[in-house]
Amino acid sequence: MMRDRKYRIKWRGQTLVEFALVFPIVLLTLLAIIEIARLLFAWVAIENGARFGVRHAITGDYDRSHCAIFPGGVCDNQFERDNARIPTIRDNALAGAAAIWRDDTSLPGQPGYLKVTVCSNKSGIMYYPADSGTGLAADCQPGEDPGGPGNRVSVTLDFDHPIISPIISSWVPQIRLTARREGFVEKFRVARVVGLPATISVPTFTATPTNTSPPPTVTSTPTSTPCKVPPLITIVRPSDGDYLGGPGVKLYSYATAYDPDNSDPATCSGVGPDGDGIWEVEFQFYWWDGSGWAWRFSTIDYVNAYCAFGGNAPCNGHPITTGNWPNGRPMESGLHKMAAHALDDEGVWSDWAQVTFTLGIPPSPTPSPTPTPSCDGVSFGLFRSYTSARIAQFINNTSYPGLEILGVTVNWSPLETASDLYGWSEYLDWMRWYTTRVHNGNDYRSSTRSNRGLPRPVAEGINANYIYIDFDGGFEGNVGQSPLGLTSRNFGFTVEFSDSACNLSSGAAASNFPTPTVTATMTPTPTVTRTPTITTTPTVTSTPTITNTPTVTPTASDTPPPTNTPTPNCNMIQNIGTRLKNNSFGIRVINHNVQTAYLTGSTLQWNTSYAPPMHFDYFKFQGNQYYNTDSFSSPVSGSAGSIGLSTGADRWWEAFFDLSGQPFNGSYTATLTFNFPGWGNCQIGGNYYKAPPPTPTNTQPATATYTPAPTSTPAPPTPTPTNTSTPDENWDG
Repeated sequence: MMRDRKYRIKWRGQTLVEFALVFPIVLLTLLAIIEIARLLFAWVAIENGARFGVRHAITGDYDRSHCAIFPGGVCDNQFERDNARIPTIRDNALAGAAAIWRDDTSLPGQPGYLKVTVCSNKSGIMYYPADSGTGLAADCQPGEDPGGPGNRVSVTLDFDHPIISPIISSWVPQIRLTARREGFVEKFRVARVVGLPATISVPTFTATPTNTSPPPTVTSTPTSTPCKVPPLITIVRPSDGDYLGGPGVKLYSYATAYDPDNSDPATCSGVGPDGDGIWEVEFQFYWWDGSGWAWRFSTIDYVNAYCAFGGNAPCNGHPITTGNWPNGRPMESGLHKMAAHALDDEGVWSDWAQVTFTLGIPPSPTPSPTPTPSCDGVSFGLFRSYTSARIAQFINNTSYPGLEILGVTVNWSPLETASDLYGWSEYLDWMRWYTTRVHNGNDYRSSTRSNRGLPRPVAEGINANYIYIDFDGGFEGNVGQSPLGLTSRNFGFTVEFSDSACNLSSGAAASNFPTPTVTATMTPTPTVTRTPTITTTPTVTSTPTITNTPTVTPTASDTPPPTNTPTPNCNMIQNIGTRLKNNSFGIRVINHNVQTAYLTGSTLQWNTSYAPPMHFDYFKFQGNQYYNTDSFSSPVSGSAGSIGLSTGADRWWEAFFDLSGQPFNGSYTATLTFNFPGWGNCQIGGNYYKAPPPTPTNTQPATATYTPAPTSTPAPPTPTPTNTSTPDENWDG
């Protein structure tokens, strides 16, 4: 009995040892099975993601919500639509790979990192495949591109699959998985099949089979290489410089286009029929708002003749009496621009063709529901003087939308007096209202009046308009500096507007100029050196050579001593205009200091009545974006790093918003900080107020009385710039 019990005890110990030896192996096997299953599952998921992404990429479709980053929240041209397609393709790829264990906060090389790369075979686009050796993900340079009709497009997913098993993860924390799918973009922009290739060839071109005897060698027969050039487009209507106005007048927009390498594949010199090799023609319309070209309407036509407003030989015209573009935007009187370009069957765009024309929109027969315009905000703004004897008088308009300028008269008699005094023969060469030259003749006597090329719209804003004048003659310096020292007081302006109650007038004050000294530069007492030239020969010259070379002696030369570089002056970096435009609030800044000023930061206070969904997007200056952080609150402050503004330069600082369909009005104020290295900082500010539209009278049907909706908007402040610094000698406000 004792012996049996002893053997049982020994047997139980042996089992425990065997279990201890086998258990780690079994555990590792189980963990390996689990990780292999997870790995296969993740691989199938990213393969699905690549397949989902490329299936959507070839359709050319896009999610309209990705157009919110563009003006008006819509994609109005192919560039914007292509930029909306990329995140849409990425969304579809992520939807197909939704089952993977990804971490959006992971960096490259960390578990859970996922990158989606969209690339095409367009000219100039280079695809770099993933490198498993270095762990680098796929890339597309110079940037991602979804391709155009007929292009090959690829969608690549690079995923660092995380290992979660505690033992295995210490050896291998992640495994790189890569999936790539390719497809051909459908011809989603084509509404007809004219001159299109029968098949879409893969970029690897194969030689055309010829009846040459084997073995297949590259024959040296001179085969003409097809030429490749961009398509050509011509705008037929409207003609450059057209004026369109009056009852019943319509705007006709018509263009022709063809692809030379389709019409003449050998030399590309032949002229092809309209529409040959063309997939689409895009039209863009702009209005000159006084400070730049403001977009108004765009459209695409796929069928020749190419018409912006429909029709087909002849094209339809758009009546300007409707007061609106086809997309609902208002049509304004004044200078307009139409630009058009064509896309060929190889995905290549032509250069832009453009014409300018003027619309004279008839006044609406019905009274406008907007408040009556006021002349209170129409006034003279800043005055600037430049080298080359040029001056600019700025005009403010903060209260009268739709105002037009009819004529300008300038009294420059003080400059005329100086010209007569110093013998300069100075004359007024030309005068502009922004880019419109209203006077183009040589006028030697003040005053000068002109209305050439007018009427023109008066843009809204502080210092949003200016009269620019060039004088020519013997003086080409700055009239605001010595010896003249002229300011706005010495130039009189009379500005006539479409509403005579808004007319502006200022007088020209006389100025005393230093009388020119009669001291001739050649001193009248020449130093006659009677040094007879006595030669060594006995012949003594009886007539001493009197050298009448008046020594222009630098007698007490008036050359000023070398001046030190002036120190920066905060009064010489100024706000010369504010505006609300599209989805941005802007301040126009000019630097008159000799030193470069560097923007280091900005603070913005804005109207948050519509936030959310409206929100601040980013700041921008000199083409540089900074503080790209969405914000739904005010104020917003951001560091700009160090963005330079050189001497004499004037640029727009802008704060951009994502409107998300909300109105853009209310009060906007910003303070900008500029640094002069080694000296200190200067701050300038500006604000702009745009009144909200009147509260609609949407009363209930059963209610007979009008009850306005309570509003909490403050009374509109006067939209003057907050920069109240004293102007320098060349500025006058």
